Order: sequence, then structure tokens, then C-alpha cells
Amino acid sequence: MINSDFSNIDCKSPFEYIKVSRDIEGGQFEGLKRLNISCMSSYTAQVLKPYIVTEMAKRNYDVSLYFSPYNTFEQEILDKDSGFFYSKPNVILIHFRIEDIDENLSNNFYSFTKKELKNKKKYILDRVQSILEMLEGKVSGNIIVYNFSFSESLSVPIHDPMQSFSQDRFISELNYDLACICKQTPSCYIFDYYQVVRFVGYKNWVDLKLLLLARIPFSVQSQIAIGETLSRTIVASLETPCKCIVLDLDNTLWGGIIGEDGISNIQFGNEFPGVAFKRFQQTILNLYNQGVLLAVSSKNDEKLVLDIFNSRQDFVIKLKHFSVLKINWDNKADNILEISRELNIGLDSIVFFDDSHYERELVKSKLPELHVVNVPESPLDYSLALISHEAFDYLYLTEEDKARNKYYKSEQKRFSLSHKAESIDDFLAKLNMKVTTGLVNDVTIARVSQLTMKTNQFNLTTKRYSISDLEKMVNEGALVLWLSVEDNFGDSGIVGVAIADNSEANYWKIDTFLLSCRVIGRKLDQVLLNILLEEIKRREGFLVYGEYIRTGKNEQVSLFYDDNGFIKESDFCWKKDLSVWKIDSPDFIELRGMV
Repeated sequence: MINSDFSNIDCKSPFEYIKVSRDIEGGQFEGLKRLNISCMSSYTAQVLKPYIVTEMAKRNYDVSLYFSPYNTFEQEILDKDSGFFYSKPNVILIHFRIEDIDENLSNNFYSFTKKELKNKKKYILDRVQSILEMLEGKVSGNIIVYNFSFSESLSVPIHDPMQSFSQDRFISELNYDLACICKQTPSCYIFDYYQVVRFVGYKNWVDLKLLLLARIPFSVQSQIAIGETLSRTIVASLETPCKCIVLDLDNTLWGGIIGEDGISNIQFGNEFPGVAFKRFQQTILNLYNQGVLLAVSSKNDEKLVLDIFNSRQDFVIKLKHFSVLKINWDNKADNILEISRELNIGLDSIVFFDDSHYERELVKSKLPELHVVNVPESPLDYSLALISHEAFDYLYLTEEDKARNKYYKSEQKRFSLSHKAESIDDFLAKLNMKVTTGLVNDVTIARVSQLTMKTNQFNLTTKRYSISDLEKMVNEGALVLWLSVEDNFGDSGIVGVAIADNSEANYWKIDTFLLSCRVIGRKLDQVLLNILLEEIKRREGFLVYGEYIRTGKNEQVSLFYDDNGFIKESDFCWKKDLSVWKIDSPDFIELRGMV
């Protein structure tokens, strides 16, 4: 997401990017997070440096960039004293240009037979896979691989769509197979170079003079486009997207004010200007289908709002899509705080979209952690403004992400049941919870990694682990457990993670212990802890140490070890002797055992 300190910086030329990047490297912007990026490419990529430095700073990162000499992938990885390893990268970029691998693929594509083209595709993919395998175990950072595109001017002829094996088909199959390779590689993601080239256009992608005189394969326009989109991809690989968007209604989801214009006179439909609001609702629905929670904070008459949603069958967004409705005349900041509490998510996981400049500024001043979209005046630009905010950027979606709205609907049913129960234990017993646990494997590792990356509240150490980090820990003997739960209202999926290691024989340390915010308060922490300690004891461990690292968001677990019978050793360390420990799990939770 864009840093507000950079909101007035809009570079249009290489000179402007160079100037701003020098200011950034000179330390003129404080509070940026340090990040080391190493670039490996089949061409001289240093020309991209000012664009990446500036665009990453806009997204709160102060980056140090290392560029390997062009086309030296294998040499840099095999040499443990290379500049690549000396740079200690947190992120590795890998880019093979088709034109650099085999210029005939671009210039004389139709001289090859179908079989020859398939062999060339295999050669390209084998080289990429070989490099990824060489990197495995040698670096712990995220790997971002550019996918492929023909990019030189007019490289794809107009007759291409009619060919039995076209250039477009060649690239599509190549990119599909590349994505499959990356999915099988820990912490490896795709930068969609293909789409960036298409967006800028073949005709504009290459400046022939720059290419032939300086061997720079990108026009200025292309350099800017790469800097922007690549930086966005890098940040998405590092950060957790927001979970919820809070929406205004009048002049946001429809044109006009229902309290003044009436239900029948609001602007919405297939004609302008109503079609602009319909387009925005379609954008919101697309986010909903990706697991983003929808909520409303509107100064309005609640009956009128319910009437308009019930009567306007042409609305794309229905009442059923909203998790929380706050329709009143109260302060919107207070409404958003209540939404945050009801959904049990942090303010930093919420995006606010309101056409009123006054309301946006008020909410910003009272809730600085909230992400507030700078809404443009024209509703034609609403969708672009929301997407460009980057708050909901994903590089991959898990099934748990897509089912998030279903989980929260189930949670509302649980909330209703809790008000009818005589006590907390009575409520929990009526849920009929069933718990499954297991050791992390290829199927569960992505979700386990995701939970370590995004869980803040019930997280004793808040350590973040990529898939490759977890694989390395398992290979070194660490115990990585997950816990899933289902009840009368649905399956919540994997919601708990516990990690422990034994650097010394029989002595274990709890490295990570966390629960998803959506199951806090159900005593699943006791279940997960008991299963973890039981497994440690089975592995002949007799002394367990636990650590609590305080953050601004995990105060609620500060007494976790005290409450569970650990003996305090210091301000942040507790221990438990398993020789005198006995399992004490709630009897109203059914344990299905390890899988």
C-alpha cells in the first residue's frame, strides 16, 4: 500500500525517478523497512534501479539492490563468495527474456516445427527449474520469477491467431508450465511480465534506439511500468492483505441520497451515470468472492437502506453479502471500531471507502491504523482507485481465504447462540467442536505459513515463516503442528499452529504458538498446547521452555504460560517439567487425533 508521505510524488521521467531515488538512498525518508533485493537477469538490468527504489519506498521499503552480471545465473549461485550471496537477499528476482534465450524464437518463430518448439519450451523450463533447485537451501528469501512474453516491436504478426501452433499459444503454455513449477517451489511467486507488456503494448515496449545503441530492452514507459508493477508484486509477497472493506452507501454504492432522492430516483443501472456505480459494485463483489469481508458504515435511515436493498433486484451487491451493517447517525470512526470488534479483526486489516472528504479525514485522524482510500470525485474512477490502493493484493489464494465470508456467517450464528447459553462452558459445549491435528506436510504447509504471516493477536512470538523456512525447520528436526476445528455451524479449517524445536537433547523450546482470531475464546489453545506437549513427551522431551515476545497487538496472551502452569524464569521465558504434567483438555471438545 502506498505510503502517504509519497502521495504528492508522481514521477513521470527517468530524471525525476533518479532524483527521488537519490533522496531515498540519502536517508531523507524515515521509517522505511530495510529490504535486500538481488536481481538475476539475462540482460543488464541496472537501468531499472531508480524505478524500483522509488516505487518500493512508496510502499514503505528502503531497498538495497544487487544486480548480478547479465546471464550469470548458475555462476552466481555456484560461487559461495559471489556478490549474490554477499548481498544477503530477502527477495530474489529472476528474469529470462525470450529474446535473450533464443533470438530466433522472436525473429523466426515460424521457421520451427511444432516438435522443435516443444523442445525449446522444455529447454527454457528445465533451465528455470534447475536454477530454482540450485537456490533451494542456499537462500531463505522469497523468489519472484518473471513469466514470459515476446516484447520486441511487432514481434507477433497479425496472422498468428490462425496458426496451428501460434506464438501466443507457445507463450501461454510456457507461462502455465512455469506457474506449475513455481507452485512446487517454496516461497516462489510469479511476476506477470506478460500482462505488463500487454498493458503497455508491443508497439511501445521497446525504444529501438535504446535497444540498438545501449542494449536497453525497455522504453522509458516500460521501465516505469516494470518498476510500479514489480514493486507491487514484491510487497504482496511479503505482506498480508487486508480482510475487510467498510463502505459508505449514498454516492458510493449508488448515485444520489436515498433520504432526499427516494429509492426510485437513485442512479444505478446500465445507463450513465448509474452504470459507473454498477461497475463499482461489480468490483466489490469480485473482492467478496476472493474472501474479502464487506461492511457498511452509513449515516442514514436504516429502514430506507433495507428497503432499497430489498426492492432493487438489479443491485449487484445484496444484503446477504455484508457481514456487518452500521446504519445510524453516529460517528463513523466509532462505527468502524464496533465493526472491528464484531469481526474480531484489527483496524490495520480494514479499508474504508467513502466519497465524503470530511468523513475520510475524520476517520483518518481518529483511527490512524485504518487504510483509507483517497476516493476520486468521479464514480467512473472508483474501481481503479480501490484496486490501485493495493490493500487486497494476493499472489495466491488459499481455500480458507475464499471461504472467509462463509466462516464469518457461521460466526454470527455462534454469536447468536452465545446469548442464549447459560455460561461460556454451556455455549462451548453446545457447539459440539471436533478437533483434528497433524504434522505439517505438502498439503497443509501453505496454510501454516500463511497463519504465521498474518496472525497478530493470539500469537506468542509473532515470528513470520515462509514455506521454505518451515521446510527447513522440519528437515532440522522441528515439530510443526497444525490444528483444525469444525462444529455445528461449519468447518473453520486450519486455525492453529504450534512449532517447537529441541536444540539440546530432551530440552524443547516453543518457537511459535498461535490461533486465528476467529476461534479465540473457544479453549482451543488448551487443546493445542496439550497436543504439543504430549507429542514432545512422546519424543522423550522432559523440559519445555516457552517464550513470549510482546508486540503492540498480542497483549491478550501475555499471561498464557502463567495460566497454563508454566514456571516463570524471566520476564519473557517460562518452563514446564513434563515428568509431572498431565493432559487436561476440555471434555466438551472431541479430539479426532493426529492425521
